[in-house]
Amino acid sequence: MRKLVFSAVLPLLVSCGDPGAPGPQGEPGPAGPQGPAGTAPTPPPTLTGIAPLVAYPDRVVVVQLSGAFTHFGKDTTVRFADPALTVGAITVGSAGYLQAEIRVGLDALLGPHDLTVESAGVDPSGQPTGVPEKATLRGALRIAPSLAADPSGTTAMATQGGLLDFSLTNLDRDNPFAGTARLVGGARALYATALGGRLVGYGLVDALAPVGGLGLRAGFDKNGATTTYLADASAAAAPQVQSRAAKVLALGTATPGETLATARQTNLYKLATAADAQVAVLTFVTTGGLTPNTLCGAAAPASGKWNDGQFFYASSNAAVQTALAWLPSKGDQYLTVLAANLGGAADYGYGVTARAAAAKSFTTKENLMAADTPAAPLATVTVDSPQRSADGALDGPADQDFIRFQVQKAGRVYVQAVAPGQGLATPALTVALMQADCTTPLAPPRPVQQEAAVVDAVSYCAVLSSPSSYSGPYQLILAQDP
Repeated sequence: MRKLVFSAVLPLLVSCGDPGAPGPQGEPGPAGPQGPAGTAPTPPPTLTGIAPLVAYPDRVVVVQLSGAFTHFGKDTTVRFADPALTVGAITVGSAGYLQAEIRVGLDALLGPHDLTVESAGVDPSGQPTGVPEKATLRGALRIAPSLAADPSGTTAMATQGGLLDFSLTNLDRDNPFAGTARLVGGARALYATALGGRLVGYGLVDALAPVGGLGLRAGFDKNGATTTYLADASAAAAPQVQSRAAKVLALGTATPGETLATARQTNLYKLATAADAQVAVLTFVTTGGLTPNTLCGAAAPASGKWNDGQFFYASSNAAVQTALAWLPSKGDQYLTVLAANLGGAADYGYGVTARAAAAKSFTTKENLMAADTPAAPLATVTVDSPQRSADGALDGPADQDFIRFQVQKAGRVYVQAVAPGQGLATPALTVALMQADCTTPLAPPRPVQQEAAVVDAVSYCAVLSSPSSYSGPYQLILAQDP
């Protein structure tokens, strides 16, 4: 009998209920391998401070510089973009501190200047990298004017070759005014005096001074050294210069009908010479109110700067006045003429003739072993053409220089002795003319220049002295009528 077997497939029943509570956290697994160490960025070298913050032209200043993350060392350099700021000795105190000596030139640009310090670069461990380390401080050092024009005492508008009043205040408290004052840029002082921290006076604007603001410069001479101060031409109170055409003089040709019609008027001229080392003889035939007064002025070379030339003060023979001027280089020459009393009127008239001749040189340098005397003059010279000496000097307040000379034609002789910076203040030197013995008077002492009638083939003597106790150099010129 066969058995029947039945198999049944039962469905699988899955029930989805709420999840149960999480079990306890298991033990942490083992630590993985350590990654590479991280590196913090190195801060860049930075200049953090400078002292002082201000310097003046024509000065030497020691600045202190501090830095962060810098590496100042024996090879560290300091520089400015302006070539008028030069760096001298550098003293390193530490990797973040140094001192630098800065020479500020007269032509340094006014305003802020960037400063760059360069050192040998090193890595964080102190090993050299071979790449220079540079740090720049923007506007680190400000170059400031050392003079300020006082508008209440300074001419607001002036002309080229014209007169200018000035009142200038010293802004450099570390360098008070001291010594003999003069203008050394922008104009030539005819009179200047310092009153405490203020320089006042009047002078002649340069013949070619730029139109616009005038940056005046003043110099104080003391013990053989000059300290210079300058004003900002762009300052609101700076004098404003107007252009003026110079009247052309032809050598040897009279120019009549000139006038100084108003007080403080100047007349500006230009002439040309074809050779170097010339002496100009300027002959003025005066009329009216100008005849009893003296003409004066200044000569300048092609630069138009009166300080590059000389002051002149005419000597007189009745209505004829004569002035000498040294013209060292050929080309354009400038002259400005005014009344020494700064006067002017409708009848202040004159005609002018300029002549020029080559000059010969001679020495008036003193022999240190023997003082010059009337019996043993400093020099003996023949005036067969204009004669010039550039090396003379009064060696003391009471010094006198004796120069014997001989003329080769009858007429008038002119002797001029002018000191650097001479103007209309008390003269540095006077000139007296004597007979050959250097003691018998021919023409009395006179500031700057004297003249007299002379006879041919006869010797005479010029005696130079100072009424103001001046000691220092002078230029001497002797000439006759051309």
